[in-house]
Amino acid sequence: MVSAEVFAVVHQVTDALLQVTHQNRDDAVARERLLLQQQQLLQRDFIDKEIKDRELSWAEKQKLMEKELKEEQLQTDREIREKQMIAAEKKLLFEREKNEKQLQFEREQKAEEAVEKERQLQFEREKTEKQLLFEREKMEKQTQLEREIKAAEAI
Repeated sequence: MVSAEVFAVVHQVTDALLQVTHQNRDDAVARERLLLQQQQLLQRDFIDKEIKDRELSWAEKQKLMEKELKEEQLQTDREIREKQMIAAEKKLLFEREKNEKQLQFEREQKAEEAVEKERQLQFEREKTEKQLLFEREKMEKQTQLEREIKAAEAI
């Protein structure tokens, strides 16, 4: 039969083989776990990167929207200021025209008053001249009459 030493050696070889097999299996399981962990890390890194990219993209979009909003607000403010300036210019122009018309009206009124005053003075002069002429003629007639009376008395 098989001696105990051979049996012991076969047993040791079988145990060693089993240990190597278990070790190989444990190594394979450990490698599989390590690969799974690496895959999970890569997946987590990928997800983190995607989240970070989305956040960056969102932040950029937000900044762009804020910039566009500011530009729109500035443009609106500029348009409002322009409209206000145009309205102020129109108002100023209207006031100038109104003042010019008022001054023109006052000048015309003064000119009319001056013409009327000149007419009145001319009328007064003519009236005074006529009255003086009438008075002179009256005095001349009276003087003539007195001469005729004296001449008639003298005769």
